[in-house]
Amino acid sequence: MAFAHPQVSHFTYWGGGDWFDGNGEPNQLYHAMRQLIRNDWFTKKTITSNSE
Repeated sequence: MAFAHPQVSHFTYWGGGDWFDGNGEPNQLYHAMRQLIRNDWFTKKTITSNSE
């Protein structure tokens, strides 16, 4: 749900260099995660709740 909240601009991964190759370039893991976040999970849907 955090990815859908307008106040969330990024998330931080505290791990090793799993996301980048030896030259600091994004690898397949990075591109797969970006695909999930930006294309599969990201939404611009707006919903409104009532007082209940």
